[in-house]
Amino acid sequence: MDISIIGAGPSGASFALLMADLGHKVKLYEKRDDPTVTVHSESKSINLGLSKRGIETLRAVGLDEAVLETSVTMKGRAIHGGDGAIHFQKYGKSSEEVLHSIDRNKLSEILIGKVKQHQNIHVMFNVKLLEVDTGKRVLTLEKDDGSTISESCDLLVGADGAFSAVRKSILKGNSVDYSQEFLDWGYKELTLKPSFDGSSKIIQEALHVWPRDQLLIVSHPNQDGSHTLSLFMPLEGEQGFDSIKSEADVQSLFADYFKDLLPEIDEITKEWFEKPVGKLVNISTSAWYHEDWVVLIGDACHAQYPFYGQGMNSSLEDCKLLTSCIEGNTHDIGAALKQFKSVRKPQIDVLQSLSKANFIELKNKVNNRWFNFFKKTDYWLGYFAPQLWKPLYTMIAHTTIPYDQAIAMHKKQRVTALSVAGVALIAVAWVLI
Repeated sequence: MDISIIGAGPSGASFALLMADLGHKVKLYEKRDDPTVTVHSESKSINLGLSKRGIETLRAVGLDEAVLETSVTMKGRAIHGGDGAIHFQKYGKSSEEVLHSIDRNKLSEILIGKVKQHQNIHVMFNVKLLEVDTGKRVLTLEKDDGSTISESCDLLVGADGAFSAVRKSILKGNSVDYSQEFLDWGYKELTLKPSFDGSSKIIQEALHVWPRDQLLIVSHPNQDGSHTLSLFMPLEGEQGFDSIKSEADVQSLFADYFKDLLPEIDEITKEWFEKPVGKLVNISTSAWYHEDWVVLIGDACHAQYPFYGQGMNSSLEDCKLLTSCIEGNTHDIGAALKQFKSVRKPQIDVLQSLSKANFIELKNKVNNRWFNFFKKTDYWLGYFAPQLWKPLYTMIAHTTIPYDQAIAMHKKQRVTALSVAGVALIAVAWVLI
């Protein structure tokens, strides 16, 4: 096939490589600059948490080792209490049950570097999609000099993010379900710089979390010893971004909620007014594909809140699943696209619900004594009885069990555990009586 892909982010570049390796001719279009030759933009979060699902797709395109070499291993999360105490929670029982903090820009460099070397891929940057004519099966693009390009192809892939232009084209005039849900919180990226000797000022191999009732900081480590702090807070209100108007306001905020970061307040204050406030959006649509010509992957069809750390991983996993569907239906691409949606959408619906729920967990529960008791119980059950019990987080982050199957297994385990506990209580009561 002749395949056109709009968006050269991690999912678009990965899918291009998977298709090109199968012999298809791929044209990859990106509206931004070539990340291998330009200064990086920091308009988006520059850190991503790579886990099992994403690694498997990178392995399929031969880049897993190259990417992991540039990452920092996170063995668990470090919870910073309001009193300054730090509690460490391991992600899993084995050395493989970890996350990897990867610089978004470095990941793009590695993927695009291989894309540019592939003989079956032609990639163009600074090209914007203007229109998709689904009737004539033609797309029109605009180059940075104002000239336009008209292209036809056998398959058009929308990998162009949460505000996808390809998605808009297949929604237009069609009876489809679509929802765009913005969280009333936003985020700002700040930096915790390394010590003078280049070492990290906090535990390097951990995801750090500062949970507060109306504030939350999540930190990803970088190889240079620095940490990227993502501060989440309401967009409006007394403790909202709109209430921070001066350097004194920033300093007062950290003095009230993040005292252990006060030694860094000068740098944080400087960055505060240089960095934009990011928005958090959850997108759901029934239009994952159009006939046998257009298909969406990644954020274009299922953007989600970042609180389960599966956004990039689920997008990369999309690529591998869609490739499998196409390989199994080489003479009927329409059937391949239909199969992709029917298999994948129920899984993503579960993931989006988990991402919303984990926001509440990170913000309100990780300092709760009972919550931590049950978390530890969950961990030790998985440690001592791995054939009988798998923690939900382990299944989501450290396996490739489909998301919907993982939540079904989790619910079944809970019912079984409650039944066993009930029988044990009855037995104890009978003995006492």
